[in-house]
Amino acid sequence: SGTPVTVTLGVTTPGIDFALTQKGAISGRVTDQATGVPVFKDAILFDGAGNYLTASNGSPNGTFTFSGLTPGTYFVKTADWSGPSGFVDELYNDIPCDGGCVITSGTPIVVTDGATTTGIDFALQRHGRITGRVTDAQLGLPLPNHYVELYDSSGAFVSNAGLDAAGNYSTWYLPAGTYYVLTQSYLDGDPWVDQLWQGHEC
Repeated sequence: SGTPVTVTLGVTTPGIDFALTQKGAISGRVTDQATGVPVFKDAILFDGAGNYLTASNGSPNGTFTFSGLTPGTYFVKTADWSGPSGFVDELYNDIPCDGGCVITSGTPIVVTDGATTTGIDFALQRHGRITGRVTDAQLGLPLPNHYVELYDSSGAFVSNAGLDAAGNYSTWYLPAGTYYVLTQSYLDGDPWVDQLWQGHEC
């Protein structure tokens, strides 16, 4: 459907010029909802059918850009592919997506040639954590040879956390929910009775 170019022997056909339009792009920024501070988070790009296309690695200033995009509809979500950030992942716009979500339930992002669709921003909430201390009930001394196990509301194992020299522990970043915490020992024949918080002997 293009215009034919006629070439004659011995003659140069001039003026066959092109003025190209850049493809489209998407840009945005990831910040802490509470403080506005940039968050180092990866951004993931999906096509209009929810199929994975590519990823943009996190940056210190929280910005990301997807360029070279053909006109159409896209979806974007955050992810921790470069390492844990401590923040809840979201699907644009403002849909929590930590444990997985339907990509096409997000807000469609329209891209056109020659333009950058800006303002695809994420203000993320921090995950929760559980902290505590394991000590001898009578002496109050730390028991560093112990650790704690974490279970969700259905009783399924989630993770564990070791103790420091003072007997303190801190769990990894957790999504909102209800959890159970149980002490355990690394030692065989341990003389201390393990507990399920609070005070339930196991």
